[in-house]
Amino acid sequence: MDFSYPRRWNSSARSCADGCLSNLTDEVETAGRRRGKDPSGFDLLRTWDASVADAGWGAVSWPRAYGGRGATVLEQLVYAEETTAARAPMPLNVIGMNNIAPAIMEYGTEAQ
Repeated sequence: MDFSYPRRWNSSARSCADGCLSNLTDEVETAGRRRGKDPSGFDLLRTWDASVADAGWGAVSWPRAYGGRGATVLEQLVYAEETTAARAPMPLNVIGMNNIAPAIMEYGTEAQ
């Protein structure tokens, strides 16, 4: 069985690698692994999160109207696989990004 992506998704993987992973350093990777155990890496991880967001990869599943990429499920899977393979750290505010903000987008008002 062939589990490879259709050819058109390979460009999504390259885009992710070129965009959000271009600033991934060994120091960022180490800080991500030590998160919660060593507060000295917090500022480095904040800078990493900002660089990912600036490259347009901060919230891949969010609608474009809210600053996301509006990614399809398959594009989100490619992103998850690429960042995991590169050992990129999860966002510092992963609960806010994945749970709270989407709930506000769905059920909140524009003022929220």
